[in-house]
Amino acid sequence: MFSLSRKEQVAICFLIFCLLVGGGISLWDYYYPRKFSDLKVVPGNPPSPDSLVYSSTGKLDINSATAQQLASLPGIGPKIAQRIIQWREKNGPFETTADLKKVKGVGDKILSRLIPLIETQQR
Repeated sequence: MFSLSRKEQVAICFLIFCLLVGGGISLWDYYYPRKFSDLKVVPGNPPSPDSLVYSSTGKLDINSATAQQLASLPGIGPKIAQRIIQWREKNGPFETTADLKKVKGVGDKILSRLIPLIETQQR
């Protein structure tokens, strides 16, 4: 037959090793598929930072922001954004950022994520 040099033997062993590892990964993916059920695809383009109502401090003014701008904040979706707008129209502007807790669906957890991003400016 034929004989292989030491380098050729090492190369063949390496290729067999890579084949076995790749096959093992493929089997793992087959028997344990990744689950992406917790990911949501949101239609449309995200709002650009230029379209948000920022004050000189770089925070979003919740007394003048639109529903779309509020919905772009973390933890605030379209429904809660609409509730914020309705609360603002019914009760007037928010005096403090903590007043957001008066809106149904906004609790301590959401408010703690929003505090660094929002402020209230009285007109």
